[in-house]
Amino acid sequence: MGTPPKVVLDTFERVKKAYEFSVYLKLINGNYYVYNVTTGWDKINKRVKSKSVYIGRIATDGTYAEKQSANLMSTAKAVVSGRPREMGEQHLNGSIDAEDRLLLTSLSMNARATLSRLEAITGVKRSTIFNRIKNFENKLGFRYLPELNLSKLGYLDYAVFVKFKGEKPRREDLMAVLDPEPSVQLAALAIGEYDLFIYMLAENNREAETHLYTIRTNEKLNKYVSEWYLVPFEKTFGMVPIRDRFFGILEKNVWRKSKGQTRPRPAQLTLNEYTLLKELTRNGAEEFVSIDIKNGFDRGRSQYLYHALKDKKGIIKRITATMSALPIKYNAIIFADVLNAHELLKTRNNLLAEIIGESTYPTNRYSLVGDVTMPNGEMFVLPVFKESDLSLTIEMLKKNVSGINVRSLVLVDVFVGTLCYRIFDTEYTSQHDSLVRAEILPKGEKLRYE
Repeated sequence: MGTPPKVVLDTFERVKKAYEFSVYLKLINGNYYVYNVTTGWDKINKRVKSKSVYIGRIATDGTYAEKQSANLMSTAKAVVSGRPREMGEQHLNGSIDAEDRLLLTSLSMNARATLSRLEAITGVKRSTIFNRIKNFENKLGFRYLPELNLSKLGYLDYAVFVKFKGEKPRREDLMAVLDPEPSVQLAALAIGEYDLFIYMLAENNREAETHLYTIRTNEKLNKYVSEWYLVPFEKTFGMVPIRDRFFGILEKNVWRKSKGQTRPRPAQLTLNEYTLLKELTRNGAEEFVSIDIKNGFDRGRSQYLYHALKDKKGIIKRITATMSALPIKYNAIIFADVLNAHELLKTRNNLLAEIIGESTYPTNRYSLVGDVTMPNGEMFVLPVFKESDLSLTIEMLKKNVSGINVRSLVLVDVFVGTLCYRIFDTEYTSQHDSLVRAEILPKGEKLRYE
């Protein structure tokens, strides 16, 4: 089949979003027919089986005609002909309505959820959901990506803080050094106690120190007098998206069959699993059939691998969504250094409630939270939409949490990697579970997003 007209492709892109599984286009006698491919596990033959079902036709002018008016394509019909509800200015000036907040939360928890599942969760019609998602993608800069449990593969998180004494390197020199380094997932220029913040991954302290030594001794940086602080970071909320370059390191986790090792170890990946993770990191919403074709997999292979990595190995937590076009002025790191652990314990629940408190913005209150050492305490990354956000947050922490010293660092320019801005359901956090055990929050049934 040659390349269809643009109007046909545009309609096809809208139509396939309404289906739980893959949809493909077929040219027959000058007409474009749409087929839905469903896959499942054949328990008898022990293999993935697939089935193609004709669902509709797209005319050369882009008009879609469904097979039956009662099927799911009534949704697609509305999508093709209807005008999306415009996102109101409330998304850009700070507030967000309850329907959109629930939809954003659902996509953050399961970005591969079908329209029918999203309809069941939100109570909003599928055609409306589709239009709103397209609006989110266009106006909020949606990107779909996997949230991974890299500890399953033996990797730890580290924060690096750098203070330059006297002359500072240029931004372009820092980028030239840090961007190619596969261990670095995030780097930002800072104002305050430190001049540079780096977030990196390594298998252990020695490896992290080796990565840092390589960075510091690079010819573009070795002339600068500076202090570098490498701090293990135990993440308790949020995530930092891994970069495509990280797969240069992760490749060593790929199992190679040998006489001495006929099966992969727990912290190893098969080559196909590695390939799938790389594809999903580039586009977490890519259809499994597309991944199969691109990589020469048998049909259904990538879907099978996805569920194995998610449900059996626990390496994939979920496919989530992040927003890159929010009107964030800057990000700030807030440090809560523990001065008196006994006093902190008295108000610890206040701190936990602060972490998972609801924001009026279309994000969680913090994009990243974790425990640090040197000094011992907590580190929060706060997206700042209004100038008063940082000062009010610091004031609240000082007022409601005892036994801590509060400091801040302003991140003025994230030049390597990205932070993850989303609305994660905080009922799925360790902070929420702790508050339930303390009987601060009621124990209830969590909303299911799968």
